[in-house]
Amino acid sequence: MTSDQALPLPVKRFSTQGVAEGEKFDMWRETVQQIHDLQLPDGALPERFEADVSAWSLGHLAVAGGFFTERRMVRTEKITRRLQIDQYRILLPLEGTIIRHQARDQRKLVRQGQMIFSDLARAEEADCGTGRLMQFIVTRDTLDALLPGPRDLHGFVPEGPVGGLVADHLAALVRKLPSLPARDAEPVTRATLQLIAATAAPAQLTAETGRPVLDMAKRQRILRHIHKHLLDPDLGQETLLATFAMSRASLYRLFQPLGGVAAYIQERKLHRLRAELTGPGPHHLGQLTWKYGFSSQGQMSRAFRALFGHAPRDTQPGEPAPAWGRAGTDDLSFSEILRQLQ
Repeated sequence: MTSDQALPLPVKRFSTQGVAEGEKFDMWRETVQQIHDLQLPDGALPERFEADVSAWSLGHLAVAGGFFTERRMVRTEKITRRLQIDQYRILLPLEGTIIRHQARDQRKLVRQGQMIFSDLARAEEADCGTGRLMQFIVTRDTLDALLPGPRDLHGFVPEGPVGGLVADHLAALVRKLPSLPARDAEPVTRATLQLIAATAAPAQLTAETGRPVLDMAKRQRILRHIHKHLLDPDLGQETLLATFAMSRASLYRLFQPLGGVAAYIQERKLHRLRAELTGPGPHHLGQLTWKYGFSSQGQMSRAFRALFGHAPRDTQPGEPAPAWGRAGTDDLSFSEILRQLQ
């Protein structure tokens, strides 16, 4: 009998084949909303959008991509705050694809045989031509642990023989993934991450990016702590100051872009509370008010309405399945892939 370890890696798929023309673009847009906002370039028609995509999870590395018609991937500061993603992404154009990437007022043109690093916690735009494009996603902690020190990888394009060698390795990995036994996923991932780190190591912090990159890395560690301890009654500015041994001024500076520590914690609590309300019921607003640390149900309701535009009692339980779950796909969910990485 063949062991499960000898079987190929499980694969998630999405295809617009057989999907009504008016639904194709919206289906893929909803699928990738956990990473970026998908747009069409000027003049492109939604009904002509096509995609045929596969995705694999290899433990500490996720690989996804395939054929697409032209599109634009956008992530604004507002989107990064909402999504709270803490991963790096390496974009690898394959046959027929060119990427025009913009971040921090820097524009990069990336062709086949090259790759570009993207920090999913930061804003960016990427115009992608028709053709094949793959992306490799790894958590910040995993990649940073393999680097000799902090690096500014957002928009970094490795140059020289090492960059070309690793791009070739990633392209070869994509070809082998459909037949890669599950038992080989861990050593292949370990070797691949070492190669990716080798291409990232030459990236350096500059006078312009040094402090922002270090601040962001520190802020992401604090955010992960907040998410893990969100329901702790003592969670707040004072406990964070003690836990991370930092000054009040430093904490204020780190959280100023997020509206402050208290505002951020409240926003995260409201998002989690809303997730409960959309899940199976019954729901008791009084109990949820106490669970999430609000002083009264009225205070919770006012904050909820200010953030979501409607009262908690108007939240509908049982969110309908997204469009991509109805046709043309084998449950390709980037939110699930990101959760597996964490």
